[in-house]
Amino acid sequence: MAEKMAEVDRRGYEIVFHVHDEMIIDTDREGAVEEIDEIMSEPIEWADGLPLKGDTFECDFYRK
Repeated sequence: MAEKMAEVDRRGYEIVFHVHDEMIIDTDREGAVEEIDEIMSEPIEWADGLPLKGDTFECDFYRK
């Protein structure tokens, strides 16, 4: 998760908080859900072969 949080930040998204295995991002950027899903699925150099996938969704308020 830390690797992906750093990459999301590098790509200009504002992570407003995180809870265990969730990142909460405040953005109005077009295509953000798809881009963040892509980021979450990119391989990590030190974890070759580890299957990665995000479950990104969009809403107007935080929900668990």
